[in-house]
Amino acid sequence: MIPSKPFIRSSSIAHSNWQSAVQKTIHDLALKEDSLINYNDAKVKFHTMMLGTNLHVNAYNKDILIDPLDKASIEARLPKDLDNDANIQSFLSQEFFLQASNKLKNNCKEEKKKTIDQVKKQVPLSILGFPFSDFTYEFWAISIINYYINHGFCGSTKHQQYNDWKIEGKNDINYGLIDYKLPENAKVVIVGDYGTGLPDAVAMLENIMTTINPDCIIHVGDVYYSGTEHECKTEILDVFLNVFKKVGKSVPLFSLPGNHEYMSGGQGFYKHVLDVNNKAGLPATTYQDASYFCLRSEDEKWQFLGMDTGYNSLPTPMPTIGPKLQESEVTWHKDKLKNFPGNTILLSHHQLFSVNALINEKTNGGSPYLNDNLYGYFKHYFHKIPAWFWGHEHSLGIYQDGAHKLSKGRLVGSSGFEEFTGEAPYKRHTTDCNVRYKKPLIKVGTTPVKWLEKSHDWFNHACAVINFSNVNAPEVKYYEFPVWIHKDAAPVAPTLTLIPEATENLITESFK
Repeated sequence: MIPSKPFIRSSSIAHSNWQSAVQKTIHDLALKEDSLINYNDAKVKFHTMMLGTNLHVNAYNKDILIDPLDKASIEARLPKDLDNDANIQSFLSQEFFLQASNKLKNNCKEEKKKTIDQVKKQVPLSILGFPFSDFTYEFWAISIINYYINHGFCGSTKHQQYNDWKIEGKNDINYGLIDYKLPENAKVVIVGDYGTGLPDAVAMLENIMTTINPDCIIHVGDVYYSGTEHECKTEILDVFLNVFKKVGKSVPLFSLPGNHEYMSGGQGFYKHVLDVNNKAGLPATTYQDASYFCLRSEDEKWQFLGMDTGYNSLPTPMPTIGPKLQESEVTWHKDKLKNFPGNTILLSHHQLFSVNALINEKTNGGSPYLNDNLYGYFKHYFHKIPAWFWGHEHSLGIYQDGAHKLSKGRLVGSSGFEEFTGEAPYKRHTTDCNVRYKKPLIKVGTTPVKWLEKSHDWFNHACAVINFSNVNAPEVKYYEFPVWIHKDAAPVAPTLTLIPEATENLITESFK
Protein backbone atom coordinates (compact mmCIF):
# COMPACT_ATOMS: atom_id res chain seq x y z
CA MET A 1 0.00 0.00 0.00
CA ILE A 2 1.32 3.46 -0.91
CA PRO A 3 0.08 6.88 0.27
CA SER A 4 -2.88 8.03 -1.79
CA LYS A 5 -1.63 11.63 -1.67
CA PRO A 6 1.79 13.27 -1.48
CA PHE A 7 1.05 15.14 1.73
CA ILE A 8 -0.56 13.47 4.73
CA ARG A 9 -1.27 16.01 7.44
CA SER A 10 -2.05 15.34 11.07
CA SER A 11 -3.52 17.35 13.91
CA SER A 12 -0.97 15.68 16.21
CA ILE A 13 1.99 17.91 17.09
CA ALA A 14 4.21 14.89 17.66
CA HIS A 15 3.42 13.22 14.34
CA SER A 16 3.74 16.46 12.36
CA ASN A 17 7.13 17.07 13.93
CA TRP A 18 8.11 13.50 13.09
CA GLN A 19 7.24 14.12 9.44
CA SER A 20 9.35 17.29 9.48
CA ALA A 21 12.23 15.40 11.08
CA VAL A 22 12.15 12.62 8.48
CA GLN A 23 12.01 15.08 5.59
CA LYS A 24 14.95 17.04 7.03
CA THR A 25 16.95 13.80 7.40
CA ILE A 26 16.30 12.87 3.77
CA HIS A 27 17.41 16.30 2.62
CA ASP A 28 20.58 16.34 4.72
CA LEU A 29 21.63 12.89 3.50
CA ALA A 30 20.86 13.83 -0.11
CA LEU A 31 23.09 16.90 0.22
CA LYS A 32 26.07 14.60 0.75
CA GLU A 33 25.57 13.22 -2.76
CA ASP A 34 24.33 16.38 -4.46
CA SER A 35 25.29 19.71 -2.91
CA LEU A 36 22.75 21.53 -5.08
CA ILE A 37 19.68 19.44 -4.23
CA ASN A 38 16.70 21.49 -3.13
CA TYR A 39 14.60 20.71 -0.06
CA ASN A 40 11.55 20.77 -2.32
CA ASP A 41 12.99 18.34 -4.86
CA ALA A 42 10.93 15.23 -5.60
CA LYS A 43 13.87 13.10 -4.43
CA VAL A 44 13.24 14.57 -0.97
CA LYS A 45 9.49 15.02 -0.95
CA PHE A 46 8.72 11.56 -2.35
CA HIS A 47 11.62 9.53 -0.95
CA THR A 48 10.73 6.00 0.18
CA MET A 49 11.27 6.91 3.83
CA MET A 50 8.92 9.89 3.43
CA LEU A 51 6.27 7.74 1.78
CA GLY A 52 6.62 5.22 4.58
CA THR A 53 6.33 7.93 7.21
CA ASN A 54 3.20 9.31 5.58
CA LEU A 55 1.71 5.82 5.54
CA HIS A 56 2.45 5.57 9.24
CA VAL A 57 0.89 8.98 9.98
CA ASN A 58 -2.13 8.17 7.82
CA ALA A 59 -2.65 5.01 9.88
CA TYR A 60 -2.37 7.04 13.08
CA ASN A 61 -4.96 9.51 11.78
CA LYS A 62 -7.34 6.58 11.34
CA ASP A 63 -6.49 5.22 14.79
CA ILE A 64 -4.79 2.15 13.30
CA LEU A 65 -1.53 0.46 14.27
CA ILE A 66 0.49 -0.94 11.36
CA ASP A 67 0.81 -4.73 11.58
CA PRO A 68 4.16 -6.15 12.75
CA LEU A 69 6.56 -7.38 10.10
CA ASP A 70 6.90 -11.07 9.33
CA LYS A 71 10.54 -11.92 9.95
CA ALA A 72 10.54 -15.04 7.78
CA SER A 73 9.38 -13.20 4.68
CA ILE A 74 11.89 -10.39 5.20
CA GLU A 75 14.93 -12.61 5.69
CA ALA A 76 14.68 -13.77 2.09
CA ARG A 77 15.05 -10.22 0.75
CA LEU A 78 18.09 -8.02 0.28
CA PRO A 79 18.54 -5.11 2.70
CA LYS A 80 18.54 -2.68 -0.26
CA ASP A 81 15.09 -3.96 -1.30
CA LEU A 82 13.81 -3.40 2.22
CA ASP A 83 15.18 0.16 2.18
CA ASN A 84 13.09 0.85 -0.94
CA ASP A 85 9.85 -0.68 0.33
CA ALA A 86 7.51 2.06 1.63
CA ASN A 87 5.28 -0.44 3.40
CA ILE A 88 8.16 -1.85 5.43
CA GLN A 89 9.47 1.64 6.17
CA SER A 90 6.01 2.63 7.42
CA PHE A 91 6.30 0.04 10.19
CA LEU A 92 9.83 1.18 11.03
CA SER A 93 8.63 4.78 11.12
CA GLN A 94 5.89 3.81 13.55
CA GLU A 95 8.20 1.83 15.84
CA PHE A 96 11.06 4.33 15.95
CA PHE A 97 8.60 7.18 16.47
CA LEU A 98 6.88 5.42 19.38
CA GLN A 99 10.21 4.66 21.01
CA ALA A 100 11.49 8.21 20.50
CA SER A 101 8.27 9.73 21.88
CA ASN A 102 8.32 7.53 24.97
CA LYS A 103 11.97 8.31 25.69
CA LEU A 104 11.35 12.02 25.16
CA LYS A 105 8.51 11.97 27.67
CA ASN A 106 10.51 10.05 30.26
CA ASN A 107 13.87 11.79 30.02
CA CYS A 108 13.78 14.70 27.62
CA LYS A 109 17.13 16.32 28.52
CA GLU A 110 19.16 13.11 28.64
CA GLU A 111 17.83 11.79 25.34
CA LYS A 112 18.73 15.01 23.56
CA LYS A 113 22.39 14.63 24.56
CA LYS A 114 22.82 11.28 22.80
CA THR A 115 24.90 10.85 19.66
CA ILE A 116 23.76 9.15 16.46
CA ASP A 117 25.71 6.00 17.38
CA GLN A 118 24.07 5.87 20.79
CA VAL A 119 20.60 6.31 19.31
CA LYS A 120 21.33 3.63 16.68
CA LYS A 121 21.78 1.14 19.50
CA GLN A 122 18.27 1.86 20.79
CA VAL A 123 16.61 -0.59 18.42
CA PRO A 124 12.89 -1.18 19.11
CA LEU A 125 12.22 -4.68 20.42
CA SER A 126 9.78 -5.25 17.57
CA ILE A 127 12.60 -5.34 14.97
CA LEU A 128 15.51 -6.85 16.91
CA GLY A 129 17.30 -9.38 14.73
CA PHE A 130 15.76 -8.21 11.46
CA PRO A 131 18.24 -7.97 8.55
CA PHE A 132 17.98 -4.25 7.90
CA SER A 133 20.90 -2.33 6.43
CA ASP A 134 23.08 -0.07 8.53
CA PHE A 135 21.70 2.81 6.42
CA THR A 136 18.21 2.08 7.75
CA TYR A 137 19.30 2.23 11.38
CA GLU A 138 21.37 5.36 10.80
CA PHE A 139 18.54 7.03 8.93
CA TRP A 140 16.01 6.52 11.70
CA ALA A 141 18.56 7.46 14.35
CA ILE A 142 19.19 10.81 12.63
CA SER A 143 15.43 11.30 12.28
CA ILE A 144 15.03 10.77 16.01
CA ILE A 145 17.66 13.43 16.74
CA ASN A 146 15.96 15.84 14.32
CA TYR A 147 12.66 15.03 16.00
CA TYR A 148 14.08 15.93 19.41
CA ILE A 149 15.23 19.27 17.99
CA ASN A 150 11.85 20.05 16.36
CA HIS A 151 9.74 18.75 19.22
CA GLY A 152 11.72 20.38 21.98
CA PHE A 153 8.88 22.62 23.10
CA CYS A 154 6.78 19.49 23.79
CA GLY A 155 3.56 21.23 22.83
CA SER A 156 3.71 23.75 25.66
CA THR A 157 2.48 27.24 24.79
CA LYS A 158 5.12 28.77 27.06
CA HIS A 159 7.71 27.82 24.43
CA GLN A 160 5.69 29.20 21.51
CA GLN A 161 6.62 32.59 20.17
CA TYR A 162 4.01 35.34 20.14
CA ASN A 163 4.64 39.08 19.89
CA ASP A 164 2.10 40.77 22.14
CA TRP A 165 1.46 44.48 21.55
CA LYS A 166 1.33 44.94 25.33
CA ILE A 167 4.70 43.27 25.91
CA GLU A 168 6.90 43.31 22.80
CA GLY A 169 5.01 46.38 21.57
CA LYS A 170 5.39 48.15 24.93
CA ASN A 171 1.67 48.97 25.13
CA ASP A 172 1.65 50.69 21.75
CA ILE A 173 -1.83 49.95 20.37
CA ASN A 174 -0.50 50.62 16.86
CA TYR A 175 2.14 47.90 17.15
CA GLY A 176 1.31 45.56 14.26
CA LEU A 177 -0.06 48.37 12.09
CA ILE A 178 1.81 48.17 8.78
CA ASP A 179 3.34 51.52 7.78
CA TYR A 180 3.07 50.66 4.09
CA LYS A 181 -0.23 51.79 2.53
CA LEU A 182 -1.98 50.09 -0.36
CA PRO A 183 -2.00 52.38 -3.40
CA GLU A 184 -5.15 53.42 -5.24
CA ASN A 185 -6.38 50.74 -7.65
CA ALA A 186 -4.38 48.14 -5.69
CA LYS A 187 -4.64 44.45 -6.49
CA VAL A 188 -4.28 42.12 -3.52
CA VAL A 189 -3.88 38.35 -3.87
CA ILE A 190 -4.96 36.02 -1.04
CA VAL A 191 -3.57 32.49 -0.79
CA GLY A 192 -4.00 29.89 1.91
CA ASP A 193 -2.23 26.74 3.11
CA TYR A 194 0.51 27.52 0.63
CA GLY A 195 3.60 26.19 2.41
CA THR A 196 4.26 22.88 0.67
CA GLY A 197 7.06 23.80 -1.71
CA LEU A 198 5.58 21.58 -4.40
CA PRO A 199 6.34 22.61 -8.00
CA ASP A 200 2.76 23.40 -8.97
CA ALA A 201 2.39 25.78 -6.02
CA VAL A 202 5.64 27.51 -6.99
CA ALA A 203 4.48 27.80 -10.61
CA MET A 204 1.19 29.29 -9.46
CA LEU A 205 3.08 32.03 -7.60
CA GLU A 206 5.08 32.78 -10.76
CA ASN A 207 1.81 33.02 -12.67
CA ILE A 208 0.31 35.32 -10.06
CA MET A 209 3.27 37.66 -10.35
CA THR A 210 3.28 37.77 -14.16
CA THR A 211 -0.44 37.72 -15.01
CA ILE A 212 -2.09 39.40 -12.01
CA ASN A 213 0.78 41.80 -11.24
CA PRO A 214 -0.36 42.30 -7.63
CA ASP A 215 0.60 45.09 -5.26
CA CYS A 216 0.89 42.63 -2.38
CA ILE A 217 0.21 39.01 -1.45
CA ILE A 218 -1.45 37.82 1.75
CA HIS A 219 -0.97 34.27 3.04
CA VAL A 220 -3.52 33.10 5.62
CA GLY A 221 -1.24 30.38 6.96
CA ASP A 222 0.10 26.83 7.20
CA VAL A 223 3.59 25.64 6.36
CA TYR A 224 3.99 21.85 6.34
CA TYR A 225 4.62 19.63 8.08
CA SER A 226 5.18 21.49 11.34
CA GLY A 227 6.49 24.89 10.26
CA THR A 228 10.04 24.27 11.43
CA GLU A 229 12.68 26.90 10.78
CA HIS A 230 13.97 24.79 7.91
CA GLU A 231 10.50 24.42 6.35
CA CYS A 232 9.60 28.09 6.75
CA LYS A 233 12.85 29.02 5.06
CA THR A 234 12.67 26.57 2.16
CA GLU A 235 8.92 26.51 1.53
CA ILE A 236 8.13 30.21 2.01
CA LEU A 237 11.21 32.46 2.19
CA ASP A 238 13.25 30.71 -0.51
CA VAL A 239 10.22 30.09 -2.73
CA PHE A 240 9.15 33.75 -2.73
CA LEU A 241 12.68 35.08 -3.16
CA ASN A 242 13.38 32.70 -6.04
CA VAL A 243 10.12 33.59 -7.78
CA PHE A 244 10.70 37.32 -7.25
CA LYS A 245 14.15 36.95 -8.78
CA LYS A 246 12.82 34.93 -11.71
CA VAL A 247 10.07 37.40 -12.63
CA GLY A 248 12.19 40.48 -11.87
CA LYS A 249 9.79 42.02 -9.39
CA SER A 250 9.16 41.89 -5.64
CA VAL A 251 5.92 42.73 -3.80
CA PRO A 252 5.19 42.74 -0.06
CA LEU A 253 4.08 39.48 1.54
CA PHE A 254 1.94 39.67 4.67
CA SER A 255 1.34 36.43 6.53
CA LEU A 256 -0.65 34.79 9.29
CA PRO A 257 0.45 31.61 11.04
CA GLY A 258 -1.75 28.54 10.92
CA ASN A 259 -1.79 25.69 13.39
CA HIS A 260 1.11 23.92 11.65
CA GLU A 261 3.61 26.75 12.15
CA TYR A 262 3.03 26.53 15.90
CA MET A 263 3.58 22.77 16.01
CA SER A 264 7.31 23.49 16.21
CA GLY A 265 6.90 26.60 18.36
CA GLY A 266 6.34 29.30 15.75
CA GLN A 267 9.98 30.42 15.61
CA GLY A 268 10.27 29.55 11.91
CA PHE A 269 7.35 31.85 11.12
CA TYR A 270 8.95 34.81 12.89
CA LYS A 271 12.47 34.15 11.68
CA HIS A 272 11.84 33.38 8.02
CA VAL A 273 8.24 34.04 6.91
CA LEU A 274 8.21 37.55 8.35
CA ASP A 275 11.64 38.16 6.82
CA VAL A 276 10.55 37.85 3.19
CA ASN A 277 10.04 41.58 2.65
CA ASN A 278 13.40 42.39 4.21
CA LYS A 279 15.29 39.76 2.22
CA ALA A 280 13.47 40.87 -0.96
CA GLY A 281 14.92 44.37 -0.52
CA LEU A 282 11.55 46.02 0.05
CA PRO A 283 11.21 49.20 2.17
CA ALA A 284 11.12 48.85 5.96
CA THR A 285 7.57 50.23 5.86
CA THR A 286 6.44 46.80 4.61
CA TYR A 287 7.89 44.88 7.56
CA GLN A 288 5.48 42.93 9.75
CA ASP A 289 6.25 42.77 13.49
CA ALA A 290 3.62 40.37 14.79
CA SER A 291 1.60 37.30 13.84
CA TYR A 292 -1.39 39.61 13.33
CA PHE A 293 -1.43 42.80 11.28
CA CYS A 294 -3.43 45.75 10.02
CA LEU A 295 -2.86 46.85 6.42
CA ARG A 296 -4.64 49.98 5.20
CA SER A 297 -5.20 51.78 1.90
CA GLU A 298 -3.83 55.23 1.18
CA ASP A 299 -7.32 56.70 1.01
CA GLU A 300 -8.27 55.19 4.41
CA LYS A 301 -11.34 53.54 2.92
CA TRP A 302 -10.22 49.91 3.36
CA GLN A 303 -8.19 47.90 5.82
CA PHE A 304 -7.15 44.26 6.05
CA LEU A 305 -7.20 42.96 9.60
CA GLY A 306 -5.32 39.70 10.01
CA MET A 307 -5.64 37.67 13.21
CA ASP A 308 -3.59 34.86 14.76
CA THR A 309 -5.86 31.86 15.33
CA GLY A 310 -2.94 29.42 15.24
CA TYR A 311 -1.44 30.23 18.64
CA ASN A 312 -4.34 28.84 20.66
CA SER A 313 -5.12 25.95 18.30
CA LEU A 314 -2.67 23.68 20.18
CA PRO A 315 -1.74 21.47 21.94
CA THR A 316 -3.02 18.34 20.30
CA PRO A 317 -4.31 15.71 20.45
CA MET A 318 -7.29 17.45 21.98
CA PRO A 319 -11.06 17.58 21.51
CA THR A 320 -12.05 19.51 18.38
CA ILE A 321 -12.61 23.09 19.43
CA GLY A 322 -12.54 26.39 17.57
CA PRO A 323 -9.46 28.35 18.70
CA LYS A 324 -9.67 31.61 20.63
CA LEU A 325 -7.56 34.73 20.17
CA GLN A 326 -5.31 36.11 22.88
CA GLU A 327 -7.29 38.56 25.03
CA SER A 328 -4.87 41.37 24.24
CA GLU A 329 -5.25 40.66 20.54
CA VAL A 330 -9.05 40.88 20.79
CA THR A 331 -8.62 44.34 22.30
CA TRP A 332 -6.21 45.25 19.49
CA HIS A 333 -8.62 44.19 16.73
CA LYS A 334 -11.57 45.97 18.30
CA ASP A 335 -9.52 49.15 18.48
CA LYS A 336 -8.84 48.92 14.74
CA LEU A 337 -12.49 48.25 13.97
CA LYS A 338 -13.81 51.06 16.16
CA ASN A 339 -11.37 53.74 15.09
CA PHE A 340 -11.10 53.16 11.36
CA PRO A 341 -13.58 55.15 9.25
CA GLY A 342 -13.65 52.73 6.32
CA ASN A 343 -14.52 49.08 5.71
CA THR A 344 -12.62 46.06 7.03
CA ILE A 345 -11.71 42.76 5.38
CA LEU A 346 -11.02 40.19 8.09
CA LEU A 347 -8.41 37.45 7.64
CA SER A 348 -7.74 34.33 9.69
CA HIS A 349 -6.28 30.89 9.22
CA HIS A 350 -9.11 29.04 10.95
CA GLN A 351 -12.69 29.18 9.79
CA LEU A 352 -15.49 31.26 11.22
CA PHE A 353 -17.78 28.48 10.01
CA SER A 354 -17.72 25.38 7.84
CA VAL A 355 -20.00 22.97 6.02
CA ASN A 356 -17.41 20.20 5.79
CA ALA A 357 -15.19 20.30 8.89
CA LEU A 358 -16.30 19.88 12.48
CA ILE A 359 -15.17 22.97 14.40
CA ASN A 360 -16.48 22.01 17.86
CA GLU A 361 -17.27 18.55 19.15
CA LYS A 362 -20.60 18.25 20.95
CA THR A 363 -18.78 17.60 24.23
CA ASN A 364 -17.40 21.15 24.10
CA GLY A 365 -20.85 22.67 24.16
CA GLY A 366 -20.25 24.90 21.14
CA SER A 367 -21.87 25.04 17.72
CA PRO A 368 -20.48 22.13 15.65
CA TYR A 369 -19.81 24.19 12.51
CA LEU A 370 -19.29 27.68 13.94
CA ASN A 371 -16.35 29.10 15.89
CA ASP A 372 -18.35 30.68 18.69
CA ASN A 373 -15.29 32.52 20.02
CA LEU A 374 -14.50 34.29 16.75
CA TYR A 375 -18.18 34.97 16.15
CA GLY A 376 -18.51 36.55 19.59
CA TYR A 377 -15.51 38.82 19.06
CA PHE A 378 -16.61 40.26 15.73
CA LYS A 379 -20.37 39.83 15.23
CA HIS A 380 -21.13 43.35 16.45
CA TYR A 381 -18.88 44.74 13.69
CA PHE A 382 -20.30 42.75 10.77
CA HIS A 383 -21.92 45.92 9.40
CA LYS A 384 -18.37 47.19 8.77
CA ILE A 385 -17.02 43.89 7.40
CA PRO A 386 -17.91 43.17 3.75
CA ALA A 387 -15.87 39.94 3.73
CA TRP A 388 -13.89 37.52 5.86
CA PHE A 389 -11.33 35.24 4.20
CA TRP A 390 -9.82 32.15 5.83
CA GLY A 391 -8.01 28.88 5.09
CA HIS A 392 -7.38 25.64 7.03
CA GLU A 393 -9.63 23.49 4.83
CA HIS A 394 -8.03 22.68 1.49
CA SER A 395 -10.75 23.81 -0.88
CA LEU A 396 -12.40 26.95 -2.24
CA GLY A 397 -15.52 27.85 -0.29
CA ILE A 398 -17.94 30.38 -1.81
CA TYR A 399 -20.59 30.38 0.90
CA GLN A 400 -24.08 31.79 0.91
CA ASP A 401 -24.01 35.57 1.46
CA GLY A 402 -25.38 36.47 4.88
CA ALA A 403 -24.49 33.15 6.53
CA HIS A 404 -24.41 33.85 10.27
CA LYS A 405 -25.23 37.47 9.34
CA LEU A 406 -21.78 37.95 7.75
CA SER A 407 -21.89 39.57 4.32
CA LYS A 408 -19.39 37.16 2.76
CA GLY A 409 -17.42 34.33 4.32
CA ARG A 410 -14.85 32.85 1.93
CA LEU A 411 -12.50 29.88 2.22
CA VAL A 412 -9.28 30.06 0.21
CA GLY A 413 -7.30 27.11 1.55
CA SER A 414 -6.34 25.29 -1.63
CA SER A 415 -3.35 27.32 -2.82
CA GLY A 416 -0.63 24.76 -2.16
CA PHE A 417 -1.91 21.60 -0.50
CA GLU A 418 -2.82 18.70 -2.78
CA GLU A 419 -6.39 17.38 -2.44
CA PHE A 420 -7.82 14.65 -4.62
CA THR A 421 -11.49 14.04 -5.30
CA GLY A 422 -11.61 11.01 -3.01
CA GLU A 423 -11.25 13.38 -0.05
CA ALA A 424 -14.61 14.99 -0.94
CA PRO A 425 -13.73 18.46 0.43
CA TYR A 426 -16.92 19.96 -1.06
CA LYS A 427 -19.29 17.51 0.58
CA ARG A 428 -21.64 18.96 3.17
CA HIS A 429 -20.96 17.29 6.48
CA THR A 430 -24.58 16.95 7.55
CA THR A 431 -28.04 18.00 6.47
CA ASP A 432 -28.38 19.75 9.83
CA CYS A 433 -25.61 22.18 8.96
CA ASN A 434 -27.23 25.62 8.70
CA VAL A 435 -24.45 27.16 6.62
CA ARG A 436 -24.74 26.37 2.92
CA TYR A 437 -22.64 26.86 -0.16
CA LYS A 438 -23.96 29.17 -2.82
CA LYS A 439 -26.16 27.32 -5.30
CA PRO A 440 -25.22 26.12 -7.79
CA LEU A 441 -22.09 24.97 -5.97
CA ILE A 442 -18.99 26.90 -7.06
CA LYS A 443 -15.78 24.92 -6.89
CA VAL A 444 -12.49 24.51 -8.69
CA GLY A 445 -12.05 22.04 -11.52
CA THR A 446 -9.93 18.91 -11.45
CA THR A 447 -6.78 17.70 -13.16
CA PRO A 448 -5.99 14.01 -13.79
CA VAL A 449 -2.56 13.14 -12.40
CA LYS A 450 -0.75 9.85 -12.11
CA TRP A 451 0.70 9.59 -8.62
CA LEU A 452 2.89 6.60 -7.75
CA GLU A 453 1.43 4.42 -10.51
CA LYS A 454 -2.16 5.29 -9.65
CA SER A 455 -4.24 7.87 -11.49
CA HIS A 456 -6.49 10.25 -9.56
CA ASP A 457 -8.43 13.40 -10.30
CA TRP A 458 -7.01 16.22 -8.20
CA PHE A 459 -8.71 19.48 -7.32
CA ASN A 460 -6.92 22.51 -8.74
CA HIS A 461 -5.24 25.13 -6.58
CA ALA A 462 -7.00 28.47 -6.12
CA CYS A 463 -6.47 32.05 -5.01
CA ALA A 464 -8.54 35.21 -4.58
CA VAL A 465 -7.71 38.57 -6.20
CA ILE A 466 -9.23 41.77 -4.86
CA ASN A 467 -9.13 44.76 -7.21
CA PHE A 468 -9.73 48.15 -5.57
CA SER A 469 -10.23 50.11 -8.83
CA ASN A 470 -13.83 50.63 -7.73
CA VAL A 471 -13.07 51.83 -4.23
CA ASN A 472 -16.73 51.72 -3.15
CA ALA A 473 -17.27 48.15 -4.34
CA PRO A 474 -13.96 46.33 -4.90
CA GLU A 475 -14.16 43.40 -7.28
CA VAL A 476 -13.10 39.93 -6.15
CA LYS A 477 -12.10 37.35 -8.72
CA TYR A 478 -11.16 33.75 -8.02
CA TYR A 479 -8.64 31.86 -10.11
CA GLU A 480 -7.71 28.21 -10.30
CA PHE A 481 -4.42 26.65 -11.33
CA PRO A 482 -3.74 23.07 -12.43
CA VAL A 483 -2.25 20.56 -10.02
CA TRP A 484 0.52 18.22 -11.10
CA ILE A 485 2.41 17.36 -7.88
CA HIS A 486 5.73 16.36 -9.48
CA LYS A 487 7.56 18.17 -12.27
CA ASP A 488 7.42 15.21 -14.67
CA ALA A 489 3.63 15.61 -14.85
CA ALA A 490 3.65 19.38 -15.43
CA PRO A 491 1.38 20.56 -18.25
CA VAL A 492 2.69 22.77 -21.04
CA ALA A 493 2.38 26.48 -20.19
CA PRO A 494 0.07 26.16 -17.14
CA THR A 495 -1.85 29.31 -16.40
CA LEU A 496 -4.32 30.81 -13.95
CA THR A 497 -7.90 30.43 -15.12
CA LEU A 498 -10.75 32.66 -13.98
CA ILE A 499 -13.72 31.02 -12.24
CA PRO A 500 -16.25 33.44 -13.74
CA GLU A 501 -19.31 32.39 -11.74
CA ALA A 502 -17.49 33.28 -8.51
CA THR A 503 -16.71 36.93 -9.42
CA GLU A 504 -18.31 39.34 -6.93
CA ASN A 505 -18.13 42.80 -5.42
CA LEU A 506 -17.52 43.70 -1.78
CA ILE A 507 -20.44 45.76 -0.57
CA THR A 508 -21.43 46.11 3.07
CA GLU A 509 -24.87 44.63 3.60
CA SER A 510 -26.95 44.22 6.72
CA PHE A 511 -28.33 40.72 7.29
CA LYS A 512 -30.93 40.31 10.00
